Amino acid sequence: MSNSAILPFPKMNFPIFRATLHVSLVKLSIFLLFPKTISTQTNNMTTPYAFGEEITSAVIRTILRSQIFPEDYSFLLRLAFVESRFGESVTTFRPSYYGGIWQVDSDKLLATRNPTNLLYPLHQKIQAYFNINWSAVKWEDLLKPLYSGLAARLYFMTVEYSIPDTITRQAHLWKMNYTNASGEEEVFSQGSKILQDQALGCRGKIDLCLAMDASSSVTVTKFGTAKNFFTSLIQSFDLTFTRIGMFIFSNKAYHTFFVENSLSISRLASLAQSVQYPYGDTRTDLALRYGMQLLKNVTEIREGVPQVLFLLTDGQSSMPIDESAEMLKENGIQTVVVGVGRELNYSELITIGLGEKRNVFNVSDYETLTDSLLRVSNVLCEIPQRKLFLGGKYGDILSRKERRYYLLDIPNEKGITIFVEVRLGIVNAFWSYEEEIPSEVVNDGVIDGVTFIPASPASRVERGGIGIGKRVGATGFKYGKENANLVRTAFVTVEGQGDYSDYEIYSLEGDHDEDGMHGNSSAEGRQVGYSVMMTVIVLKYTYNYK
Repeated sequence: MSNSAILPFPKMNFPIFRATLHVSLVKLSIFLLFPKTISTQTNNMTTPYAFGEEITSAVIRTILRSQIFPEDYSFLLRLAFVESRFGESVTTFRPSYYGGIWQVDSDKLLATRNPTNLLYPLHQKIQAYFNINWSAVKWEDLLKPLYSGLAARLYFMTVEYSIPDTITRQAHLWKMNYTNASGEEEVFSQGSKILQDQALGCRGKIDLCLAMDASSSVTVTKFGTAKNFFTSLIQSFDLTFTRIGMFIFSNKAYHTFFVENSLSISRLASLAQSVQYPYGDTRTDLALRYGMQLLKNVTEIREGVPQVLFLLTDGQSSMPIDESAEMLKENGIQTVVVGVGRELNYSELITIGLGEKRNVFNVSDYETLTDSLLRVSNVLCEIPQRKLFLGGKYGDILSRKERRYYLLDIPNEKGITIFVEVRLGIVNAFWSYEEEIPSEVVNDGVIDGVTFIPASPASRVERGGIGIGKRVGATGFKYGKENANLVRTAFVTVEGQGDYSDYEIYSLEGDHDEDGMHGNSSAEGRQVGYSVMMTVIVLKYTYNYK
């Protein structure tokens, strides 16, 4: 899907010095676009007529992050695709229609503005989190993607409090309550299938170990359904970047294949289908330790590549899991867990997910597993490559539109300086305090080679930015002077813009210039520094060309 974005640089036809010219153009464009700011926030979620998959996904992540609404099981994403192809349909912004990406009709907006006993608390939360007085929202406001998404989600709260977790039931909900278009529920179902097929295809680097519950509570039939789900999940990855291992567990762990990429996807899928059902107790504690062992025993540790244990279970562990979960934390292994059934111990799922609620899923039964594939795959693909440690340098190579995600801690009140050195090709880089996937459409700043990130996002507070004061817990920070000693967390995205982009990223505590020395933190001082840097780079590569 195409996104609302800055126009790309024209393609050069001189292969010998193409990359060096690109470097000069990047520095020049940065200087011209951002001459006087250390960081400039971009939030196209509140820009009228903004559209595209990137902006739609950012809106959904923001709404989910607010925790105002119950889980929607990817319904809001499917709805945006079916209704307007993320706003890219030519009929989205037709004359005299203002429903936006989610195509919310005027009468449906009116239904959300009425402060009923159900909606009034939601209005208050929207006011507190987004600084939006929903009772005063006009239909024209829904041209802004965030407003359109909120209106759609609020409307379905008036229809059905709990969104169904299967595509079939979501299609029925859509047909009976939302669409005026011709066609049956199959329109929604087919659109959801197209969306899933387009979205699957994770190209991020990851070492992934899959663990499947095969205890007696699963039953043979459900075990077969789980195998089909694992097969589809395996097929969503590209082994150029991913190493995958798998095992099943009951009262013992049964190895299926090691964490590697020497086998083809079809061979891995075949092995996943061939595993036999062993019965037994649910030893989740053992599964956590065995998964850690498989990840740590890989033939080669890939610096900066996340190691992730994905676990599917339908019951509570027969033994305590706290110690095993702590071992995963200590070894830097991340987890994603899917619990099947409504009678599960949710606190145990959170423990397996190491406290990251975003990495914990609950589906009603095994038949709904396939419909959760899109959600699970997206979370796995967006796991940060690594946490950036101060002073450590990490290099990588990207193809066009390929991304790497990073986390970094911002210590105390000193802030942090991020350095992105492009050795060949072009990359775009963005950072954010809250948005897990910062991009050109939603970010707190562009990383333009050397960028200072302050510890406290006070400027966002002053501007009344989205989500002020709400990001507390797993990410480890909270805004406000009373929490000045807490370590804040920021998110970084680096995206390749050419066929081959080689870069290096590192960070230093405090405010530094491009040489790693403490620099002038003023905008004017940085403008002079960037002017000199730009001139030197352009002259250098012009000289080399001659």
